[in-house]
Amino acid sequence: MQRYNIVLGGQAGQGVNTVENIIIRMFKLSGYHIYATKEYMSRVRGGLNTITISVGSAPIRSYRQQIDLLIPFTAGVVDWVAQRVTDDTLLLGSDEFLAGSSPSKHIFPLEWDEEIRKEVKGQLNTLCAGMVAALFDIGHEMLVDLVTEAFTDKPQAVLDKNLKAADYGFNQGIQLKEKQQLTFPLTPDNSVKEQNLLNGSEAVAIGALSGGCNALSFYPMSPSTAVAVFLCQQAPNFGLVVEQYEDEIAAAAACIGTWYAGGRGLVTTSGGGFALMEELISLAGMSETPFVLHLAQRPGPATGLPTRTAQGDLNLVLYAGHGDFPRTIYAPRDIEQAVTLSARAFAVADQFQTPAFILTDEYFVDTYYNSDAITLPDEKPLQVIESPADYQRYRITDDGISPRAIPGHGEGVVIANGNEHDEYGDTTEEIGLSSAMPEKRMRKQEQMIAEALEPELVGDEDYSTLVIGWGSTYNTLKDAVETLALSGVALLHFSQIYPLPTSVAASLDKASQLIAVEQNFTGQFADLLQRDYCCQISERILRYDGRALSCEAICTQLEALVKGGRDE
Repeated sequence: MQRYNIVLGGQAGQGVNTVENIIIRMFKLSGYHIYATKEYMSRVRGGLNTITISVGSAPIRSYRQQIDLLIPFTAGVVDWVAQRVTDDTLLLGSDEFLAGSSPSKHIFPLEWDEEIRKEVKGQLNTLCAGMVAALFDIGHEMLVDLVTEAFTDKPQAVLDKNLKAADYGFNQGIQLKEKQQLTFPLTPDNSVKEQNLLNGSEAVAIGALSGGCNALSFYPMSPSTAVAVFLCQQAPNFGLVVEQYEDEIAAAAACIGTWYAGGRGLVTTSGGGFALMEELISLAGMSETPFVLHLAQRPGPATGLPTRTAQGDLNLVLYAGHGDFPRTIYAPRDIEQAVTLSARAFAVADQFQTPAFILTDEYFVDTYYNSDAITLPDEKPLQVIESPADYQRYRITDDGISPRAIPGHGEGVVIANGNEHDEYGDTTEEIGLSSAMPEKRMRKQEQMIAEALEPELVGDEDYSTLVIGWGSTYNTLKDAVETLALSGVALLHFSQIYPLPTSVAASLDKASQLIAVEQNFTGQFADLLQRDYCCQISERILRYDGRALSCEAICTQLEALVKGGRDE
């Protein structure tokens, strides 16, 4: 597949996002497939941030670290990404930013006219957008239109400077392409022009709206805040009640109150915020109140790396809250599935009257690509009854699910109790009920297991080596397994993390070699599989430095483990 990785690097506040948007738009309008992700420091100004834009002739879904074209907007970028630079990487930019320990043999500083340099020095980002347009044979007219659109709300003088910078960069790109005989051949796909560009945070938010979410309670915390921001923007269009609370505890309590009153609430947070919510999650478990929470993971403990990625909060969610009660944990594999699983979380929480969690991570919420229109799932009707006069909120049933009513809908009194209670909801310490009620709550798990999502198998169905992954690693692992094309190797990928379907045992037993790939220090999901299925997963590929897994790194490590296992 024809694919090129363009990396833009600069400080926060230098307009890196602006040039990203211009480049992405011109590629999409030209019919090229796009994939983009970013890594950035926890800074309002300064630091070093990079954006990777992959452009190709076919759909791109996975992260590859190799850089084909590097454009730094500040000093230090070249050294910052040195591990991703090869002999063939093309470096373009102002001469003072190209210094560094790069192995590249293709370093081309801008040929400045000093008068122009003084005039557009502050518009280097737009100038580089012009160079990219020229190198990829994108028309000058489209470039002008997109730059004008990007700065349409700025004073005319600002727009004029940026147009001049883009024009100068475009001419520089043409000269460089002709002088160095540079080509970036791509075959356009006209269907791309009509496709959507959606990132992970938008997908989670759209899925929540499709699931009937009508109230959002949150306290800002990176990287989860993007979900809240998108829902805030959409609130007037969907009648959504949005409230930023004074802290995470209040936000979780508001979500419980929303569901108790007949609404469909969502909380969005990250690891540290979730830790504060645990007592409320336990309250949802005891009171059998539906509860939906999105957790965007980042490296911990404590503040950790607040703008980086990780899969380190699985255990936090799996064991959150004191006491035993059922829960469901989803971890979408891609943007399309984030829509369907986020909607499903609302339906499952309502059906079983339990907490449902959506686990993503910084890499997932900040990554986007073009895709066909996503079919939105139908909203499930709220599963509530009109309460009779003698209403038993916690009536003991064979499947553990009691008929749920909401206050004011019927004649009965609707009690939600965090103490152990009888069938009406009144507090009790009676010995029989003290056993019967926990048993009733946990009986729900039998049906939850029966309805659990099956993992997806990719690769050789007659496998002896099984690679195990979950959540956002799907596309990169799929790319690696398909790139290696090793006989007897398959990927088993999980988008439902808990509870797991009974079929998993047979899938694990079939393999003679199990290899887990995760973005945490210990292999938390592998530990869960070992706990529940008595299997041994001693071979683990683990990354925990806050950076995304790359296809190249997985290929190298996976091939070594597979060959090593077969040589024994």
